[in-house]
Amino acid sequence: MNKKVEKGKTLLVDGPASVDIVSGTAEVFGAVLKEGRRVLIRSGKRLPFEAKTPLSLNVMMGEGASIEEVEGTTIPTSWAEAYETVRVAEKPLSTIVILGAVDSGKTSLCTYLCNRLLSDKRRIAIIDGDLGQSDIGPPSTIGYAIVKKPLIDPFDLNAERCCFVGFTTPSKARETVVQRLVEIKNELSEKPLDYVIINTDGWVEGKEAVEYKARLIEEVEADIIVGIQDDEVLAPILEAVAPRKTVICESPSFVKKRGRDERKLLRELCYKKYLKNAKVRSFPLSWVTIKGLPLSFVSNYHNVKQMRSLQRSLGVKIFHYEEKPDKAFVVIGRNKWINEEQISKFEKECNKKLVILREGDEEGLLVALENARKEFLGIGVIRGIDYRRKAIKLYTPVSDEISTIHVGKIVLDKNMKEIVSPSLISDYSF
Repeated sequence: MNKKVEKGKTLLVDGPASVDIVSGTAEVFGAVLKEGRRVLIRSGKRLPFEAKTPLSLNVMMGEGASIEEVEGTTIPTSWAEAYETVRVAEKPLSTIVILGAVDSGKTSLCTYLCNRLLSDKRRIAIIDGDLGQSDIGPPSTIGYAIVKKPLIDPFDLNAERCCFVGFTTPSKARETVVQRLVEIKNELSEKPLDYVIINTDGWVEGKEAVEYKARLIEEVEADIIVGIQDDEVLAPILEAVAPRKTVICESPSFVKKRGRDERKLLRELCYKKYLKNAKVRSFPLSWVTIKGLPLSFVSNYHNVKQMRSLQRSLGVKIFHYEEKPDKAFVVIGRNKWINEEQISKFEKECNKKLVILREGDEEGLLVALENARKEFLGIGVIRGIDYRRKAIKLYTPVSDEISTIHVGKIVLDKNMKEIVSPSLISDYSF
């Protein structure tokens, strides 16, 4: 479809779509686009094409895509003011933290600031601290990229490093998120950069959220906080970190509001991106270290002897048995059950809680893979543990040598859809 846009107007395009600039000059979040440029817009995303000259566009729309023409620019004046504040920052390396609720426009503002600073020949890195709606790196990771050319969508950046957290919400991993952000910030402080921009998640309301965001801001030593709000939702956080320099911006009218299902769909598209060309690989359990599961998979004579005795008393075949200081773990068949009376008897005799796991409980758990130098190699999905052959099967595109497998709390089906697992195995980790 050919679309003409008059100078001074803006065309909002909801993906999935592609836009070819046939003639004229457009601006998207401060990035100047000229004749011959093609822009791909993924599902769930909206881009504003502001006509700096009369525009002729060729727009191809997929299912669910739409377009809307509006008068003037959709970039709030306060964004330009935020850029001016950031631009004159005095430190050799300035750390900018972006705050805002869900769907407030944080990523768009981050993109805008990057593009404006790039036009000033500044050197910039973005750290993506939003586990649930990650653009740089897979969901459940914190990643960074050095920005070398104008941005349209941070999703197109290649992560230079990722840190696996294993959750899609920071509420369950606050300490880990802060630690990883500090690690990456310290690493970037050794690089020739002018700015580090940290894009955060949308968890901003409630006592725990306020404490978490305040700690994050303090630990990364933020120089400027750029907050997006149309009310006072950020006030408790900003009060907690006063007197740090703060700039408040409006949420733009063009921001696409997404429901939980749509945000979940975006994550699932992201899993598919990072699992492209994956295949099943098998690793002997003795060759790798597995972190995040309650099982160490180390069997000794005592365990084997105890397992045989336990099989007789419980009346069920046991695939694997391990003892911890206060618990004992047994793995049994997929559809097998153990009588509650027998469990109680064991717990009284051994003074340990007996945790029953079933073969296949681990299937679908998202994992991160590292080499011997503790470098992130990519993600994968557990396809199963072969307790007889002592091997773990992973679905992953990673072909490098793997040293450590970090197991997260996210479960995916074979179509890369997030599911709620009935398994107990992800409830226990060390």
